[in-house]
Amino acid sequence: VVVGTIEQIATALAWLINGTRGFTAAADGAIVALVQADGIAFQAAFELVTSATDPATAFQQVSGNTAIATLTGTSVARAQCATLAIGAPHDGAGAADAGAVNVLYGTEAGISSFGDQIWHQDVTGIGGASEAGDQFGYGLASGDFDGNLHSDLIVGVPFEELSSTAVGGAINVINGYDTGLAYTDSQTWTQDSGGIQSDAYDEEFFGFANATGDFDGDGYDDLAAGVWH
Repeated sequence: VVVGTIEQIATALAWLINGTRGFTAAADGAIVALVQADGIAFQAAFELVTSATDPATAFQQVSGNTAIATLTGTSVARAQCATLAIGAPHDGAGAADAGAVNVLYGTEAGISSFGDQIWHQDVTGIGGASEAGDQFGYGLASGDFDGNLHSDLIVGVPFEELSSTAVGGAINVINGYDTGLAYTDSQTWTQDSGGIQSDAYDEEFFGFANATGDFDGDGYDDLAAGVWH
C-alpha cells in the first residue's frame, strides 16, 4: 500500500519497481494499492505487468478505480478506523483467476495486518464456488445496507458462470459488524435473482463495476450494479 501525494506515489512506484530505497522489488502480478493523502479522492489498484523502469508502462490499472473499497466502522481495533479492501481478481484461490479480496483493518497507527482477512468463493458462507476465470473481486464497492453503522462489502464477480448462461456475472455481499466483515447473512445476486429486472445472458458481466449511495433517501445505502454488455 502506497500512501502519499501524486508526486510521492510516482516516486514510490519507481522505487518499488527497481527494488531501491528499502523497497523489495515487486514481482509480476503484484497488486499495489495507491491512496492519495492530500485530501483529494484518489484511490486505485494497479497490477505490475512488466519489469520496465517507467511506472507509466509498468503498471496497469485493475478494474478502473473499483478494485479498492474503503470501509468505515469495520475495524477490529477501533470503530472509527477505516478498513481497506483490495481486489485481486487474478488470484488463484482454488483455481486460476478465480479471484480473492484482501482486507486490511485500520488502527490508530494506520493500516495493519493484525486481523487481516482474505475472502474468496471457497470461504464458508460465501455464495458460489471458486472457479477458473470467475475473477472474484474485479469490482468492489462498500455501503451500509442494513443500517448497523458498519460498512458492508460488495464484491463483483463479473465472469461468474451461472446455471442459465455461460458468463452472466454475479455479486457477493459480505456484511460488516463491530468485529469486522463476516459471512453471516451474506448474499449473492445475479440478474436471475428474484425481483431483479432483466435476465442473465451470456457475456453480460453483471457486477463488472458497482456504486453505492442512498438513492431513495431512506437512510440505507443502495447498490447500482454495472452490466457491461
